[in-house]
Amino acid sequence: MPLKTHPASSEDRRSIEALCRRSRRVLRSPWDWSDYLNADSFFLLKQAGQVEGVFFAWADASPIAWVRLAALADDLSIERWLDQVLPPVVDRLRQRGVRELACMDYVGWLGPHLADRGFRHLVDVVEMAKADQRSPERSSPDVQLRHATQQDAETIATLDRAAFTPHWWHSVDYIRDRLSEAALVVVAELDGQIVGYALTEFDLPTAHLGRITVHPDHQRRGIGSVLLRHSLQVAWLCCAERVTLNTQADNRPAQQLYRRFGFEPTGVRMRAWRLELEPTTQPGLGSGDGDD
Repeated sequence: MPLKTHPASSEDRRSIEALCRRSRRVLRSPWDWSDYLNADSFFLLKQAGQVEGVFFAWADASPIAWVRLAALADDLSIERWLDQVLPPVVDRLRQRGVRELACMDYVGWLGPHLADRGFRHLVDVVEMAKADQRSPERSSPDVQLRHATQQDAETIATLDRAAFTPHWWHSVDYIRDRLSEAALVVVAELDGQIVGYALTEFDLPTAHLGRITVHPDHQRRGIGSVLLRHSLQVAWLCCAERVTLNTQADNRPAQQLYRRFGFEPTGVRMRAWRLELEPTTQPGLGSGDGDD
């Protein structure tokens, strides 16, 4: 029977989970994709009612959409899968005003096929890790640390926009979600203003430092070191045996900071890809920046 492309719905959750369990070719971001099963950029390939392929991309309050979930059955051609699911996803993203589709190829099987379809290299990301509990002693700037609250979400999102390009922005909704879950989010205050934050996820015995951000106006003052030291201390207190983080391969200042704290590359290297999207305008749909 032929493979047919279908928009995903909440009724497909179990079938998608089953595909992800049985397939060796799964690309999954930290996002909970199940919350977006009715999104207009979530497509499935089905044969005889069974899900054989998945492709979902979403823009998190940014003009850049990232691939959040991709999977296909082991006996399905990657080329055929992409040629059927990529066009409708790109079309929906264009209609929403998204300017670029990006993909982090965590495992390496997808990137070459994206390059064949017009994607270009965005950046390489390397993983670093440490298992010892030593941290360098150094005088600390006059900042105050505290746990972030839901009232801080908008300020943290604004801080992201000041510190990063749109590829790496987090939305207010995403930050609120992390604040309500098990993540540790700490903010650094200077004269009563939030000037930096750190986000740590726990999957014990591993903790993952998801982000350390300092406002550009306050960088190179040791605030990042304070946030990093505190996040590590909490990780050890929570019984973590290993702490990991990801950083861009060309971000030398960040790597120097992490190495000073004992982080070393693990050898894991991921490549991010980007596809520029030509804007379209349709009745009732805006062009320009996408909205969430």
